[in-house]
Amino acid sequence: MSTDASHLHALAAAGPRRRHFEPHALAIAAIGLPLTLMVLGLGSYRLLNNNEGLYAEIAREMAQGGSWIIPHLNGVPYIEKPPLVYWLAALLLRGDDAPEFLVRLVPAAAGALTLAFTWWFAAGTLGRRVAWLAVLVLGSCVGFLAMSRVVMLDMWLTAMLTAALYASHALMHRPGRAVRIATGMTLALAVLAKGWIAVLLFALVVATYVLALERGRRAQALQRLRAPSLWLTFAVIALPWHIAATLELREFAWFYFVNEHVLRFLGLREPHDYYGGPAWYYLPRLALALLPWTFLLFVRRRSTRETATTNDTARFLRIASLVPLALLSFSSAKANYYAILCVPPLAILVALNVVTLARERRVRGFAFRVGAVVATFAAISFASLHYGLLTDVQSWIPPSALLVAAIVCLGTAAVGLAAANRWSAACVAVALISLPVTAFTVVVLKAEEPALSARAWIDAHEDLAAQQSWIFADFEAFSAVPFYAGTPVPVIDSRSRDLAFAQRLGYGEGMFVRSRDIPAPARGLVWYERRRQGELEATAIASRLSPLGCAGEQCVAALEPAKE
Repeated sequence: MSTDASHLHALAAAGPRRRHFEPHALAIAAIGLPLTLMVLGLGSYRLLNNNEGLYAEIAREMAQGGSWIIPHLNGVPYIEKPPLVYWLAALLLRGDDAPEFLVRLVPAAAGALTLAFTWWFAAGTLGRRVAWLAVLVLGSCVGFLAMSRVVMLDMWLTAMLTAALYASHALMHRPGRAVRIATGMTLALAVLAKGWIAVLLFALVVATYVLALERGRRAQALQRLRAPSLWLTFAVIALPWHIAATLELREFAWFYFVNEHVLRFLGLREPHDYYGGPAWYYLPRLALALLPWTFLLFVRRRSTRETATTNDTARFLRIASLVPLALLSFSSAKANYYAILCVPPLAILVALNVVTLARERRVRGFAFRVGAVVATFAAISFASLHYGLLTDVQSWIPPSALLVAAIVCLGTAAVGLAAANRWSAACVAVALISLPVTAFTVVVLKAEEPALSARAWIDAHEDLAAQQSWIFADFEAFSAVPFYAGTPVPVIDSRSRDLAFAQRLGYGEGMFVRSRDIPAPARGLVWYERRRQGELEATAIASRLSPLGCAGEQCVAALEPAKE
């Protein structure tokens, strides 16, 4: 009997002719909605300063003749992270059309791949209907969508590590040469996406799962994981770049392997450009990332209809989400987006829970959870307005009210459809909550563009920007400037942590300047943060500056030639 058939009883209604889930509707929604949400307005706002501008600039320098072995940022070596995402973005940036859309396609592609890997794994272990539901859940989680739309490295790490874990599970149960090759290849690509943390996470998840198996199955699983073809594939893909980078830059080995991996985890990495937090740091962030499905993660099962395959798969998924969460929680280096690694396996668990609610006709439990989701979104929306997180609060009251109204209507529709035993449509209604949320986010980012990206100022002052630009103190705050200027931009009196390695070792002649050394005839733009205004006014060029204005924390001044 096939896996899909073995779960038919779990997906059918009490009457044999009526099903809880319509497979065609689920498949169409699971394909169309997430892909729409990933590309909706993807190029409608400029690249954001800091992470987006930083990673896009590395790719731009590669595409325009820079080294493909040692990544360069603002004209100097940047070896904190491996190059997979830079390579992919550089291949797309060969032309000049729609750079924002093109560079954001890289994380969007990783998101689409994660959805495909999720379907493959869930379909092979839990059946196609559960697989389509899992894809719908994952593709509408706001955290997953956010990371699929921003130029960062973590979505590719998530995609490749998720694929490697799913492939390893398949290898332990259904051995085959193709699965061995897929496991080694995706694990190697995870390393090239964000480093050797991928191997540590993979090893911890797989080891925990193997230890949970019965003794006979444990020995068999270990034997299959030791397959030479798996690790040969991994070595052939993962090692060449690391070897080439070590040979090309003598400081690479210590900085990349020790400083970036070991010392960062221990909180001893220099420079200290990250932050810490308590052991429970990721719990509220993970809860927000899973919206609008957060409250469906916890469902008590009243019956024991699950098969051995279902129980084994659920155990693996819990391990694949909890082990990375535990490791990240006890690391000294934390970031809001690290927990995205835990979302794909949790999405499949949510799908299983929804199946349970449908099978047991627990409409009241479903309604309670959907109501909690609606209340959470409403609270977030009104809190954002109340605390002035937007520049002009009053102008955002109408769209915010429309957002809340849309969420309430979709939540109400979801509950009504579940009560009518139309669970496919009910799940689509819940997933659709992410549509107005995504649209609202795009509108906000577009409206706040002058405070978030350098492009608006460059467009407004092309005559000055064409001559010269400088960034004062903090390169990270204006990392989109060199991308849109099309050239590296010198940093005045640098306090940049991302460029500290290159500055300390003397790389990048002319990229780090002291204010007193700027030539008297020089003119152009000086970018600075509002909090640095007092420091800038104390420099040797203060008398030559004419402020042009500020947007949020981003300020620009015109530098005029010194008067004789």
